[in-house]
Amino acid sequence: MMSTKIITVSSITREYKQKGLSPSEFLRYRYKKVYVATPKMKDYKKRYSRVLKTKVISHYGGKCACCGEGRIQFLTIDHVNNDGAEHRKQISSCKGGSRFYQWLIKNNFPEEPKLQLLCWNCNLAKKIYGICPHQEVANALPTAA
Repeated sequence: MMSTKIITVSSITREYKQKGLSPSEFLRYRYKKVYVATPKMKDYKKRYSRVLKTKVISHYGGKCACCGEGRIQFLTIDHVNNDGAEHRKQISSCKGGSRFYQWLIKNNFPEEPKLQLLCWNCNLAKKIYGICPHQEVANALPTAA
C-alpha cells in the first residue's frame, strides 16, 4: 500500500522557515526542485527566443550602430542614454533578453526610451569607458575642409 504525504500550509511554512528562506525564495527553490525542462521544451524556448530577437534586431536596423557588425549572435539592444537599469525597474516584468524583446514587440517598439542596436563589444566598451573605441577613432580623425 502506497502512503500519501499530505502537504498543509503549516508544513510548507515550517519547511521554508527551517531553510531560512522568504516565502517567494522558497517557492522558487521548490519549483526548481520539482520542475525539469524536457529537451523538447528547451529547444522550443531557444527557437522562440531566436524568433523574438530576430524580429527586434531587424526593426532596429540589423547591424551595430557603431561598427556595423551584422551577425545576430553578437547584437544586443542598448539604451542610448545609459538608463537601462532605470527603465527595467519601470517595466518590472522583465530583466532583459527575450522578456525585454517581448515587451518591445508588445509595446510596438516605443520611441522612449531611446534604443539602438550595438554589438556586445561596443556595448561593453560604452558601459566601461563611456565611449566605444570606434567612436573615439572617428572623433579623432581630422575632417576635410
